[in-house]
Amino acid sequence: MRSSVQNPGFRRWQSARHGLVLFTAILLPAFAAGCRDDAESRFAVRGQVTLDGRPLDKAVIMFVPVESGRETGAEIQNGRYSIAEEDGVSPGRYRVKIMPYIAPDFSHFGGGHSQQPPAAPEKPPSIPSRYQTGAGFEAVATVDGDNRFDYELNSTTP
Repeated sequence: MRSSVQNPGFRRWQSARHGLVLFTAILLPAFAAGCRDDAESRFAVRGQVTLDGRPLDKAVIMFVPVESGRETGAEIQNGRYSIAEEDGVSPGRYRVKIMPYIAPDFSHFGGGHSQQPPAAPEKPPSIPSRYQTGAGFEAVATVDGDNRFDYELNSTTP
């Protein structure tokens, strides 16, 4: 025979259990989706960049999301660039910036005195400003695409 008077501790446990079920079934998946690392939705990107028909060297390419997301980039060497999947792009539209790579000068940090004068810094390539601002190119990364983007820069045509 069941008593009509329930233990108050049992009611608290039952209420806590319903709260846990609610959290686990509804709220936990929502929190997990918002906190997940988007690494699985990133894709490798590669391509070639030329300036006036010649492979561009000592430059940087940046992919800046049009709507939202994380920008990423890579160094261009001998006209080629490559961004690994873990640093790649998510599906979407990107403005593409191509800028000269200027190596940092660490000579003023010298630990000793050298008898030789410092080497003259290499002159970076002259890349028109329209390519450096992201106004020159756009890329659309897709889930099922090759995500290869080649760019032909022209120093004379605006």
